This record gives sequence, structure tokens and C-alpha cells, in this order.
Amino acid sequence: MKLQRYDADGDYLVDHTPNDNGEFCLSSDVEALEAENAALHAECDRLTAMLCPQKPMSAEEVAEPGFYWWKFADHRRVIVIARYDDSKIVIKTILGDEIFIGKFIGPIKMPEVSDA
Repeated sequence: MKLQRYDADGDYLVDHTPNDNGEFCLSSDVEALEAENAALHAECDRLTAMLCPQKPMSAEEVAEPGFYWWKFADHRRVIVIARYDDSKIVIKTILGDEIFIGKFIGPIKMPEVSDA
């Protein structure tokens, strides 16, 4: 259902017929609700993208700097850092050991933290 709009003077901006309940809304109120709705949809899309599964890759396939989940043969899972070093991606553990084998998933998408 599309909300009917009128301005502060009571002049109808869209349609002269009320909604199903016989009510009308101020145009500014409708615009605020539509903006809030659009912001909520954008936030849902952002959170959904964070949940999308990522495929495991080899060290040679890691092409973007960031944090990755790393799984070695003994099934340990830790976070490692991939960064540019002399124009190539270098993958290291938190302790600084360079990694060439195993499976990598990422880069991990960091959540945004608001100040509110």
C-alpha cells in the first residue's frame, strides 16, 4: 500500500483518495519513513553479505591483503595476516612466521562498530 501524501496546508500531493483506513500522511513523514526503510534495507544487505560463505583457497590464490582463516593439515584454525611486501602478497601468522601451505578463507569482513 502506498501512503497518501499531503503538505502542511492540507493540499494533496499524490492522490485525493485516502488509504485503506481513510487516513492521510504528511509528505515529510512519508519521506522520513521511506528513508529509514531504505537505510534498513541497506543494513540488511550489508549483514547478509557478511554471512555469505567463502570458498577455501590455496596460498597462491590469496590476492587481497587482510585477515584470513587458515587451516593446516592438523586441522588447527587460526587467523593469519596477508599483506603486500615488495609488490607481492605475503601471508604470515600473528607471530610473524611466513606461510606457504594450507587452506585459507577470507579476507574476513570486519564488522562496523558505530559510536552510538
